[in-house]
Amino acid sequence: MGNAKAQWVTKSVDNGFDPLYHIAVCYDGDDFIKLENFGEGKIALILYTGYFCTETPFVELSYKLDTGWSKFSGNAIMRTSDKKKIILSVNIDENMYDEFRKSSHLRMRVDDDHCGKKIYDFSMVNSTNAINFVKRSPN
Repeated sequence: MGNAKAQWVTKSVDNGFDPLYHIAVCYDGDDFIKLENFGEGKIALILYTGYFCTETPFVELSYKLDTGWSKFSGNAIMRTSDKKKIILSVNIDENMYDEFRKSSHLRMRVDDDHCGKKIYDFSMVNSTNAINFVKRSPN
């Protein structure tokens, strides 16, 4: 997978230790978002980037639909110990699931109290296939 802005890409992961599982990724330059099935109906949306200063930064998601922008917001669940990832959601509800599948673009604005705000832009081409593939993960 290259780091050019592109559509969602799905992948089956076999790390040699855990059972096979499905992920989907989409890039915005060197940054990317990943969908991963945490089991029990919980789909995580994770943003990978250079560095987050704040443990749970405020995040706004804006999905571009035919009717305009649909917005969701809240604090990230957590920042990982390497400070390069934040988990945005671990329970994508039916409304967000519907917006995710129908949108053409996803913009994220992350307000990291100490490091400032940044906007990420992701193409949502192939997003329906991506989220359905992850939901069907055998984990």
